[in-house]
Amino acid sequence: MLLLILMGKATFAQFTISGKFRSFGVVNVQLSNLDGKIIYNKDVNSGVAFASPTIDFTPDYYKLKIANSEMLIFLENKPFQIKGFVDQKNTANSIFQFEGAPFFDLLDKAESNW
Repeated sequence: MLLLILMGKATFAQFTISGKFRSFGVVNVQLSNLDGKIIYNKDVNSGVAFASPTIDFTPDYYKLKIANSEMLIFLENKPFQIKGFVDQKNTANSIFQFEGAPFFDLLDKAESNW
């Protein structure tokens, strides 16, 4: 760990996750690291806004699960917002809009943290 700190790789940051969904029922939002450690877990009612407390983390890839939809995102030191429609029975009908997490150029983000 000391070696990583000296090399500048162990960067810690803070962020919040917030959003609002329309759905046919309660939606579970879960964020975990690549090792499976759950960082945030919340059941959200349709049409009700949610927000996490400030979360300490290391900028990196994370798994975001919204109901039955899973995606890989890269989180940085800024707020992250999610909006959309969630269809728990047919994930192809789910639509999400994200602000604050880059989904493009993920390889560039990864390489800059190696």
